[in-house]
Amino acid sequence: MARKRIVGNRIGFYLILIGILLNLGTVKAQQPQSQPKRLLSSATDRAFEPTTIQSSPLTLTNSSVISGTWDTSFGNSLATAGTITKLHLDANNRLYVAGKFNYLNGQLFNGLAAWNGTTWQGYGLQANDVDTINALDSYQNQLVVAGRFRQLANQTTNGLARWDGSQFQAFGTGVSGINDSYRNNIISQVYDIEVLSDTLYLGGNFDTFNGLDAHGTAYWRPTGFGEFGDFNGVISDLDAIPNTLFAGGSVSRVNQTSIQGLGLWNGTTWQNSSLPGSNAARDQIGRIGTTLYTWANNYDPRQTMMYRWNANQWQAFGSWIDEFVLGVAQSNDLYAYTISDLWRLVGNQWQLVNLPMTINSINTVVGNDNGLYLAGNFEVDGNAVQLVHWNGTTLTPLASTSVYPRLDEITGVQGLPIIKPNWPNVLKQWDGQTWQTSYALQGMASLFATSDDRAYLAYPYPYQTAGSLSSSLWQFDSTGALTAPLQLIGQATTWTLSGTELLANGITMINSQPISGAVALNGTEWRELGLNTNFRKIYYANNRIYALMITQNHDWWEIDIDTWNGTAWVDFTGLFVQSNGSIPQFVTWRNQLYFTNGNQLHRLENTGNSMVFEFDGAPLQLANINDRYLYVGGAFSKVGEQQLGSIVRWNGNSWQAPSQTPNGTVEHMAITENYLYLSGNFTHIGANPSLGVASFQLAAEPEPLPYQLFIPQVVK
Repeated sequence: MARKRIVGNRIGFYLILIGILLNLGTVKAQQPQSQPKRLLSSATDRAFEPTTIQSSPLTLTNSSVISGTWDTSFGNSLATAGTITKLHLDANNRLYVAGKFNYLNGQLFNGLAAWNGTTWQGYGLQANDVDTINALDSYQNQLVVAGRFRQLANQTTNGLARWDGSQFQAFGTGVSGINDSYRNNIISQVYDIEVLSDTLYLGGNFDTFNGLDAHGTAYWRPTGFGEFGDFNGVISDLDAIPNTLFAGGSVSRVNQTSIQGLGLWNGTTWQNSSLPGSNAARDQIGRIGTTLYTWANNYDPRQTMMYRWNANQWQAFGSWIDEFVLGVAQSNDLYAYTISDLWRLVGNQWQLVNLPMTINSINTVVGNDNGLYLAGNFEVDGNAVQLVHWNGTTLTPLASTSVYPRLDEITGVQGLPIIKPNWPNVLKQWDGQTWQTSYALQGMASLFATSDDRAYLAYPYPYQTAGSLSSSLWQFDSTGALTAPLQLIGQATTWTLSGTELLANGITMINSQPISGAVALNGTEWRELGLNTNFRKIYYANNRIYALMITQNHDWWEIDIDTWNGTAWVDFTGLFVQSNGSIPQFVTWRNQLYFTNGNQLHRLENTGNSMVFEFDGAPLQLANINDRYLYVGGAFSKVGEQQLGSIVRWNGNSWQAPSQTPNGTVEHMAITENYLYLSGNFTHIGANPSLGVASFQLAAEPEPLPYQLFIPQVVK
């Protein structure tokens, strides 16, 4: 009987006894039993009882501080133009704006602000609140906001909140559950609100409002609350006038009535409704005062006809508009707006308004007797502006906004971050004062760091820099320039980080030498792992080699796990893990494989998996460099009951965190012996501005104790 050739050194600093094993003969692994896919609930998988890591007790001790120094030089250097997507004017002509912005005219507002005609006011929103508001309205002389938030300005409100003059208050327990058969979103949210007399109507993807069954819609009155229509899907648009309410969305039934995406409530019953025109969308309704409007787009030629609701039917008015209309607004005249233009109704003809600015895009428009407010992306006198006022003759810029940049990857060299923005597809490196754009990228790329001075750019396929050399792996030098320590040619190569090594599955050639299967790389050194290529990400854990394939299934992730038996890949198990808005993260720490599952950290074991820790938000990143600490970053502030912040680490006995942490979500992370690199939705580290990116130099510590490490070797 042959045995699998494995070296598991428990002594010193992972000494590899290759020479001793070369004469032992061919070996074969003990083949694990195939495990069925397991659905991981929010609690531990009940199919087996969780086991406790002896060095990692589940009872948390008091945290200790991670000693080190934050780099304070970044400031708002990465700021990019924000967007205003929602406008609302109340009865006192106070203008409310919401959208994706941290700063408005240099003031920190985090996605919501109000203009009284002279000054801007904020509402205490935090970095994680940015771009979570779907709708604004006024109810009972208070501002009401609806959206996809659990908390707003540190107040638990669950999708619906009102401003009482000093803080946000909830409407009961808010919304919960998902009323979406396709489960396209795991977050209960309110998409739209509408006020009629003393009633606040709300529509969304929820199935519960304030503890009451409410499938897609609900109402709130001073005298009570309830459901006003049992829909079989998501309601995304509400528009109402007395005795008429339209509710549109991804629905085909309300109560026992069949509808085709749009229901009409006439004050007594629900009935199916439709909008004029063959290309009308169910959300193409707007209300001004007590008048409802809609519009029907024609594609050939590209134009729009406008309609108003009169005598229980839609009646066309005006001439054709030679663009697709997005909405309507009222000042002294009626206006319609498209993505690039503003039109005014003169008599029965729509006329183009010539505005004295460059319009890149229009998002939304509202008006009163004093003129129109337009939100979008504009240029006025050469300056970028996101909000303007037009009184019919004069254009006044009101607001420019900025927001944290969305980054896809981060790494670094000697404390200087290297980032890959979501757009444009380039690399940027911080030189201590400014961001330098170094390379234009092609397609998908990943960034890794294995030591303070060793960071990599990895591709599934060969990538060519300014020179003639093509390689799937490039290393950054201290200036950010790319060099090829090895010329690797890969086909659909997958990359994973294992301590100070990079594992590549799918390499076909190294330095012109044919390769079959997976390799481990460390600088200019490499070794074959003796595995067949299966184009999956591979990990060492539990004295096995795992290969993972991750696919999304609505609000769950399906994970197929194979293991290597010495000669072939065999099925080990499969899991369904809960989505938290990001792809599940895996990391090997102390010879065990950890992964994220919703708001939890799980551990894969030979007999299944167990929940190890629970957070009050989603853990989005896992990292380990030398088995001393397991780092976790994400959209949380607590581990269990410990208030720690959004970046923490576990040493096997207790959780630790820096004394100052980012004030928002950590979305990406890289760790080396002495540096921690972070990017995400945050604006400050403590009192220091650090918009979207951070670097932390760890204080020197004694050398860590060695831990067992499983390192497979090629069979000779």
